[in-house]
Amino acid sequence: MAWALAVILVPRLLAAAAVAAAAAAVVTSRGDVTVVCHDLEMVEVTWGLGPNHQGANLSLEFRYGTGALRPCPQYFLSGAGVTSGCILPAARVGLLELALRDGGGAMVFKARQRASTWLKPSPPRNLTLLWTPDGDVAVSWPAHSYLGLDYEVQHRENSNGNEDAWQTTSGPCCDLMVGGLDPARCYDFRVRASPRAAHYGLEAQPSEWTAVTKLSGAASTAAPSLDSLRSITGTSRPGSRMPRPPPHQQGRRRKMTSFAPRLRGWSLRMAPSSALCQGHPASSQGGKEAGPWCRWVGPRSWWATAAT
Repeated sequence: MAWALAVILVPRLLAAAAVAAAAAAVVTSRGDVTVVCHDLEMVEVTWGLGPNHQGANLSLEFRYGTGALRPCPQYFLSGAGVTSGCILPAARVGLLELALRDGGGAMVFKARQRASTWLKPSPPRNLTLLWTPDGDVAVSWPAHSYLGLDYEVQHRENSNGNEDAWQTTSGPCCDLMVGGLDPARCYDFRVRASPRAAHYGLEAQPSEWTAVTKLSGAASTAAPSLDSLRSITGTSRPGSRMPRPPPHQQGRRRKMTSFAPRLRGWSLRMAPSSALCQGHPASSQGGKEAGPWCRWVGPRSWWATAAT
């Protein structure tokens, strides 16, 4: 009896195993299909003219979780006039299932995993580069709206038209210090964001590099006029801006406190919030030594003297 059951069941089990293996091969064989989740906001699926579906329109369906499969909301076409990709919204929760079929309904590609697995961040924006008194460069930018990223800052010397190889400084923060520079020379900088494999997996990819930002040597930058203090750094963290101040007010002078970073040839100090400041340049003081210029900027006042 047992032998008879084996004769009947074994062929069926082998056939089922073969079907399962074929199905697994379809799921895991991606061929020329590429999936990218841009900044956790949009998923882009692209495919080429594969050997088994050249000249055929492929159709994509997707869903998050266990809902019904939905058709691609926005296809784009290749030069041959057939579908070559799809753009669909990204969701930060639930598994994304993708099903790509040919005109006859045969499965070309199938995957089911979190959209963040295919993450590609956008490049960092609004870079700020500042020389410090120690000859380092503080590089800062606004953080992305999600976690799990590391950042790479690359720099190279670019003096007299000669470009050196890129050197990299990495960190999990959006405020990095680059040392070992010569303040008398000029440098190129660029930054990109890289998803951590432990957070997103191995299929995530780094962002594009930012456009190259050129920074002149600190020694070649002349001290600015006092009017330039309207946009100079206003806190101990590089990158913030003070509001445009009204004309300085005369009459009272208070002790200044809280040294702030030296920036572009000026030494900045912060006054108490209740202080009013005055300026007394040599030209208006009968040849006396020029004193500090002060500007009233609302809650804080700044005293600027030319750095030595």
